[in-house]
Amino acid sequence: MRPFELSRDADPNELPKSFDLPTRDALQILAAEADDDFAARAVLVLARQGEAVTSFLPRIRGSASRRAREWALFAGLLAKPPLMDRRDLKSALADPEFRIRRNATLALSWNADAYSKQLVIGMSNDPSAPVREACAEAIGREAWPEGQQTLVKLLRDRRDKNPSPGIFVGSRPDFHVARAAADAMTKFTSLDRKTITGGLEFLKQREVNRWYPRDDVEVHRGVMIALSRHNDERLVPTFLPMLADDWYVEGDKYSGYPLRYAAAWGLHRQLNDFPERASLLDLEPLIAAAKHDDGRLAGPSLILLAGIAHSAPEPLLQVCGAPTMTPVRALLALANLPDEATAVVTTLRECLGSDHPALALLAMSEMPTTVEKWDEWLAENPRFAAWVKTISGEHDQINPALRWSFGSRFPSPPPKEFFSADLQTSLVPRSIKSLTTWSMFNE
Repeated sequence: MRPFELSRDADPNELPKSFDLPTRDALQILAAEADDDFAARAVLVLARQGEAVTSFLPRIRGSASRRAREWALFAGLLAKPPLMDRRDLKSALADPEFRIRRNATLALSWNADAYSKQLVIGMSNDPSAPVREACAEAIGREAWPEGQQTLVKLLRDRRDKNPSPGIFVGSRPDFHVARAAADAMTKFTSLDRKTITGGLEFLKQREVNRWYPRDDVEVHRGVMIALSRHNDERLVPTFLPMLADDWYVEGDKYSGYPLRYAAAWGLHRQLNDFPERASLLDLEPLIAAAKHDDGRLAGPSLILLAGIAHSAPEPLLQVCGAPTMTPVRALLALANLPDEATAVVTTLRECLGSDHPALALLAMSEMPTTVEKWDEWLAENPRFAAWVKTISGEHDQINPALRWSFGSRFPSPPPKEFFSADLQTSLVPRSIKSLTTWSMFNE
C-alpha cells in the first residue's frame, strides 16, 4: 500500500492522519476482507478520518480476538457521528477482556444518564483491578455524589494478583485502585457527611507493617487532603495527633513522614477556610511540630501559629526560643503574621536580623501587579534580587513554604521566583513509590 504501509503490527494512532482516495479504497478492502485483527486496524484508521465504517463493525465486534474487539470499540467511538451508542457500551461492560471493560467504563461515564451512572458505579465490583480503577477515576472526574460511598469502599481495595501465593510467600498487595479512589475524593467540592465519616474511619483503621503492608501511606495521605477541604468539626481533632504520626517512609531521595506533612497542611487549610476551627486547636502538638527540625513539618506549623499570634502570641514566642529557630523560619512566621500580632514582631525581627533583604518586600504596602513592575522593583532592590535566588532550591526544607507564603501576597499569578503549587499536594517525600513490583508484572 502507498503512500504508507499498513502492517499487521501497526499502531493506528501512529498512522497518517490523512490519505488519498486509492489509500482509502485499499483500507476499505482490508476492512471487509482481511482477518479480524488486520481489518480492525483498517476500520479504526477509516473511522479517524470520518469515513463510513458502519458495515464493517458487526464482524469485528463479535470477533474472538481481543485486539479486534478493542479496536472496534475505539472505532465506534471515533466515528463521526459516533457509532457506539450506550447500548453497545453497556454490552462491552460484560466483555471477557478486562481492557475492553475498562475502556467501556470510561466511555460510558461521559455525559452519563442516571442508568449509565449506576452501571459505571457497579463496575466497582469487577474482578479486574484496572476496571475498578477506571470506575474510581470516572466517579471523581464526573464528581457524582451517588458514587461517593463507592469510593469509600474502594479505599480498602487490596489488589493482589499473585497467581501462586504458595510460591511467593508474603507477596504484597497493590494499591492502584485505592489510590485512584483517594484521588477521586479530592475532585469533589462537596463530600457529604456520611462520606467524611467513612474517610475518618478509614484513617483510624490502619495496619503498618514493613514486611507485609496491608495499608498504603499514599492512600491515607490522599484521603487527608480530600477531607481537609470540607467543613466538618471532626477534622481538626483528627489531624492534630497525626502531627506526630510514626509512619516513616524510606526512599531513594528523601525520607520522611508523609502523614505529618499532610496533617499540618490540612490543619492550615481548615483554619484558613474556617477560622472558627481555631477554638478546637490543641496547641502543644502544634508547638512541637513548629519546633521540629524537619522543615516540611515545621513550615506549615509555623504558618498556623503565626496566623493565631494576634490572640495567642505565647506559642509562637516559645518556638522562637527553640534551638531550631533560624532566620528563614522567623521570616516565614513574619510573612504570615496578622497586622494585629504586634506582641511577637520584635522577637521575630531579632531572630531574623535587622538588615535582612526580605524586609524590603514585607514593607511593601502594594505588590507589583505586572511582570514589568516586578522586574523594576527587583532592579531597585539588588540585595533582595540576590537573596531570592537562594530560596529557589530545596537546601532548606522551609524554602517551599516560604516561596508559597510570599507568592500568596501577590495578585495571581505570583512572580516566577515565588511560584509554588498547592503545597498540600506537592510537598511529598519522593520516597513514596508509585508502583509496586507486582503492579509492574501483573494485570
